[in-house]
Amino acid sequence: MNVLLLHTEIFLRTNIICKCGDIVEKPLVSVILPVYGVEPYLNQCVESLVNQTYRNIEIILVDDGSKDRCPQIIDEWAKKDSRIVPIHKINGGQSSARNKGLDVAKGKYITFVDSDDWVEKEYCEKLLYAMRLYNAEIAVCSFSRIYNRKIVREPFFIDGKSVFYPCVPDQAIKYFIENAIAVWGKMYRSDILKDIRFPEGRLAEEYVFQLKALLSTQVVAFCNKYLYDYRIREDSDAHSIKPKYLLDNIQAIDEAYHVCSEHFVFEQDYCKKHLASLVYEFKSASRFGEDVLLRYSNILNHAIETVGGMDLLINTMDEPENILFYVRTQFGKYMTKQEKRKCNLIIAKIFSWNLLPKYKLRFLLKYLPSAINLDVTSKILSLKK
Repeated sequence: MNVLLLHTEIFLRTNIICKCGDIVEKPLVSVILPVYGVEPYLNQCVESLVNQTYRNIEIILVDDGSKDRCPQIIDEWAKKDSRIVPIHKINGGQSSARNKGLDVAKGKYITFVDSDDWVEKEYCEKLLYAMRLYNAEIAVCSFSRIYNRKIVREPFFIDGKSVFYPCVPDQAIKYFIENAIAVWGKMYRSDILKDIRFPEGRLAEEYVFQLKALLSTQVVAFCNKYLYDYRIREDSDAHSIKPKYLLDNIQAIDEAYHVCSEHFVFEQDYCKKHLASLVYEFKSASRFGEDVLLRYSNILNHAIETVGGMDLLINTMDEPENILFYVRTQFGKYMTKQEKRKCNLIIAKIFSWNLLPKYKLRFLLKYLPSAINLDVTSKILSLKK
């Protein structure tokens, strides 16, 4: 669908909605929070939700068998605010908790919030406004990454200036895949999620969910306001270097590549590069023994086949542009704009040296964090040596 047809379609759909009087309604929004082991952060998160300017919300707090005081905190909040729906279940992982929230959600619209993050007071109001302005199935807002008290802004610009703007899934997929595949910071029309659930027992579960949702979507609305605050914790699963997390990522990107090759062909190259860097990282990590490689051989072999075989993988990761891609995907989320500019200068300097690419990569990983004053942990530095 081209831009003119998109805006014509939106105009017609929006006018029909206005005539039906739906614009003046205040539909219920379901906010789903999976909760596990976040006692230090949970109150801040829930408080940011109960203070939303848009009041017609249900806040579904799914305790996934937390062993700290999270269950008590949830029950205390439920006594204070009738909009809070407390759920307690045995531990099944984040996907299981989100699926439970989806099963009980009553809202016409659904949004997910991670329980160690928080949102701005207009989060629901602005996303809902964007949804209804363009009669979209999904709305997305800009967000802030908070890491060691440092704030890195992540804006979403397509047309370069507007606060609210629509696009088709073929445009949105680039931003989803490359910047924000996570389900937080987004709002969904509940009917498109009717037959979609998160794959349980896996990390990096949002790729499959997000791509399925996009395939059921005609219009994605963007709101370029910083409404979601994403806290980067060194102890969270999302920043783990355990073999399971790396393998779950490899499997998710492998699946994303095949979905993109069928429906979003222009993003398959990005997925392939990302997949190659993850497999290379896993295969070259000396801390993973042969037993780990054997245990996950099916996933690894399928991913290696996707990128074109092991020989091509090794040659690909020796190319400077792909080494740069790897470094940026590893470190980019921790950098401010100023640090990214400094990073580019450091990369240019190291690549001017007369060394084999693999040695340049080692220098980058050794000197880059300290050179731009990043508090990147030794965990990340140990990914390649």
